[in-house]
Amino acid sequence: MDIWIIYLIIICLSVVLWLFSFFSIWKTKRYATILFDLLPFYPLLAVVGYIAIITCTILWLDFLGWIFPLVFGMLIAILLVYLSIKWIKGYRLKVYVEFLDKLKDDKYSVKILSDYFVHKKINPEMVNVFIRHDIDLSLRRFSKMIEIEKEKGIKSTSMIRLHSEKYSFEKALPLIKQLNAEGYEIGYHYEVLAQTKGNKEQAIQLFTQELAELREIVPIAVVAAHGDKYKNRDIWSLLNQKELNVYSAYDMKRDMYLSDAGGYDFTRRYGHHLFEELDKAKKGDVVQILIHADWWF
Repeated sequence: MDIWIIYLIIICLSVVLWLFSFFSIWKTKRYATILFDLLPFYPLLAVVGYIAIITCTILWLDFLGWIFPLVFGMLIAILLVYLSIKWIKGYRLKVYVEFLDKLKDDKYSVKILSDYFVHKKINPEMVNVFIRHDIDLSLRRFSKMIEIEKEKGIKSTSMIRLHSEKYSFEKALPLIKQLNAEGYEIGYHYEVLAQTKGNKEQAIQLFTQELAELREIVPIAVVAAHGDKYKNRDIWSLLNQKELNVYSAYDMKRDMYLSDAGGYDFTRRYGHHLFEELDKAKKGDVVQILIHADWWF
């Protein structure tokens, strides 16, 4: 193969690498979790892309001069490294550890979702915090977060998918049973409207069936829709909720809702880190915090 064609391929691959990093961070796509577990390596990807594209450009375009591609490539690499480091800082597990330590303060009362819906446990003298996990893709990352919660004595509610792209229900089953035995709450992260491609009648039947199957393994009192193009939440109002004896996490009458959904850069959404927003909560407030372990490492 002609050496110039090899150079061109490397340059194109480097540009793809930059685009992958940029859109994963800026557009908050979970490419790095769905394809590979690359979240901690965004800065390195940017630098590798820079080295590859500049090296090949210098060799290939030496007769045209290499100052422009060198400077241009460096600026892109610096921008990507800056964005990725800034984004990564918000999702380090040590940040979550510090947050859980904060919740140990007498100001906060941490509960599972069924404490709100079933047992009506709201303390008017404390900030009532309900931590919810949507287990979308990564069981490994979720397990790490749960281990931290166990160390801190914090209980949460975790919504399990039956049809995840990255884990099977059978693989998640031992963890589900263990968490239930240890006092953690398991919820149903349903996606029936997507499974039936928008057929609402079939979706209602499937919801009832899957909920019953889950309840043969662990108690299920609370559910939450998994987000996708079919808007699974739309099916909720069509269900016989009283007969099914089930509640939706979205029906909580909360004073504050904090979420990392989509992996957004917290400073763009709040002007500061997500967890700092909790400082605004007052006594008697109900706060639901949604955490997707897919982003945390």
